[in-house]
Amino acid sequence: MKKTYSLLIACLIGLTCLFINPVNSNAQSVNINFSVFHNELARYGTWMHNPRFGRVWIYNEPGFRPYYSNGYWDYTNYGWTWVSGYEWGWAAFHYGRWEYDPYYGWMWIPGYEWAPAWVSWSESGDYYGWAPLGHGVNINISIGSIPHDRWVFCSRPFMNSRRFRDHCAPFSNNRVIVRNTTIINNVYRDNRRHYYSGPGRRDVERYARGPIMERRIDEDRRFERRDWDRDERREYNSRRERDRFERRTDERDNSEFFERGRNERRRGDDEFQRGRSERSRSMRGERERRYSNHERKEERRGRGRGNDD
Repeated sequence: MKKTYSLLIACLIGLTCLFINPVNSNAQSVNINFSVFHNELARYGTWMHNPRFGRVWIYNEPGFRPYYSNGYWDYTNYGWTWVSGYEWGWAAFHYGRWEYDPYYGWMWIPGYEWAPAWVSWSESGDYYGWAPLGHGVNINISIGSIPHDRWVFCSRPFMNSRRFRDHCAPFSNNRVIVRNTTIINNVYRDNRRHYYSGPGRRDVERYARGPIMERRIDEDRRFERRDWDRDERREYNSRRERDRFERRTDERDNSEFFERGRNERRRGDDEFQRGRSERSRSMRGERERRYSNHERKEERRGRGRGNDD
């Protein structure tokens, strides 16, 4: 009997503790710290100390530009979300900020709040624009708060295209475009976090002349460091590989087509040369026959005059 009472009391205490301290299943409790970033990104770039920002990470790729190179925009339940083709994209495009150094180029400053992309959005004429938010820059900014050379301006109908880079304005035109640019202040509020969600989906659909599907990011999975971004990256890279294969196939077909054309032209040229040679031989033979007939006639005339004498 005592054992039964003891077991009952233990169960009651356990239930009481459960209600007093409920288990926090919110994915925001996932621990992201500097050690995670350092260990995961070290093999892809260089960590160094910056006098102004502390520890920063530099990706060593010529021509690299954040939120432009090797990726695309996809519309999700959190707004426009950057899907990266880089293995390390889950970290540097959804946490922290990017700054540009004239000597080292783009460098990433670690941060510990997740966002679909830490960028500012704008619109100017026929373009949508975006630029990385720098260190200490919040979402309440003006267009002059970001240097003009940090912006990417893409033709509105192609903003959600995976080949949007083919439709971007030259960076040398940024200084002129920025003069007539307006910040897009669509803000997504998630508990204590606030970030720009980009242009409205309906607005982009109007320019793209087609529906844009909203992709769902599960509340739990977005804070799991690789899962969602890895799945998107795998799909993006496989699609990019298919595009490369199709381009190679098109190039091969085109080369075969042009090669066939060249061969046909060569055969035509050969036939033309043979025909011209045959005509030349025929004309030469005709001239020889005429000359021979002329000589025979002259010979007959000479004989006739000799007989008359």
